[in-house]
Amino acid sequence: MPSQPAPDLILTAPCPRCNTLLRYDAIARRFVCPLPSCEQVYRLGDLQPTTLATHCTRCGHLMALAREGDVFLCPNPRCPRQIGLKALLNEIILDYERTVGPDGVPAKRRGYVYILHFDQPIGTERKQAQHYTGWSRYLPARIEAHRQRRGAKIMRFVVSIGISFSIGFIGPGSPAFETKIKRQKNARRFCLICNRPVVCNDADDLI
Repeated sequence: MPSQPAPDLILTAPCPRCNTLLRYDAIARRFVCPLPSCEQVYRLGDLQPTTLATHCTRCGHLMALAREGDVFLCPNPRCPRQIGLKALLNEIILDYERTVGPDGVPAKRRGYVYILHFDQPIGTERKQAQHYTGWSRYLPARIEAHRQRRGAKIMRFVVSIGISFSIGFIGPGSPAFETKIKRQKNARRFCLICNRPVVCNDADDLI
């Protein structure tokens, strides 16, 4: 029976090669040994069922598979928790997709990167700007906020002096991609008003 795993190990078993507790990859549906000198990968069928363990989501006790059948039973006599192996695997995958997503991007970071093109540049002769790059989970509300002068400071200024703007680019991406565009001052490259149209499936792949 494996020793108590770390809290983030939802499903684990000892590595048959080095006895280190394996980590379950919910996307690849494989067990991976975290030890750099080992790094073995196993399918569920490669492991002895009786070595599998998980944490009880109710009381935190380590649950093991019953010797007969494929059901995890909580050893705490006050806790009636039990769950089948298949149900647990499905629960792990669903929980992973709720928090991380099938694309590997955390749910709190999923959204759209957008670039707004000003009809005329702002600034001085030596330093001008004609684009604003932003990120939002719900784009329509964010664009409307800009129009109502409730968005970023630069957009409030643009709207206040009567300069209109258009959407020059929209693509699925993370805040990290938005930051890259801003740091590299690269908005003009992605603006479809300044350049010919570009087909974009994932904004993060364009930079």
